[in-house]
Amino acid sequence: MEPFSGPGPHLRSFGASDGQAGSGPIIRLTITRLTTMKSAIILDETLPTGLLANAAACIATGLFRIGGDDAYGPAIEGSDCTFIPITQIPILILKKGKRDFEEIIRRIKDNEVQYMLFTREAQSTADYEEYVRRVDGKSVADLTITGIGIIGDDSAVTKIAGDLPLLRG
Repeated sequence: MEPFSGPGPHLRSFGASDGQAGSGPIIRLTITRLTTMKSAIILDETLPTGLLANAAACIATGLFRIGGDDAYGPAIEGSDCTFIPITQIPILILKKGKRDFEEIIRRIKDNEVQYMLFTREAQSTADYEEYVRRVDGKSVADLTITGIGIIGDDSAVTKIAGDLPLLRG
């Protein structure tokens, strides 16, 4: 798999490029089998609650940007408001437990899933430009991973994350 070079340098993907000029190859996943798709967010459970919530939110927005509009259901009309669409793909929120992120990344690379890394460098910046300056051109080994998001076929996600414990409050 080739690196995803769209927003954020730590996305990897498979699929076809839409060839937008000036932004590198932007990868879009067309989800046609939503019922067989699954996603997981794997977090460093030693983070404080606020940072866990922040990491999960940032990872989810990145994952479902990859998934595109097909990942979402339609808006739902209530009697006095419209409920925004949410993802149709299940999201597991897991902790890495006894595993280290390097082992989880090895598992990911053995399966055809999309994934993204979330780092302390991202979480400790005031704006996106600062984040880019901190991570641009760096190796994963030079960064501190605080979470990983994966999205793909249900069985592949289960192979990667099926033995990881759920994050519970």
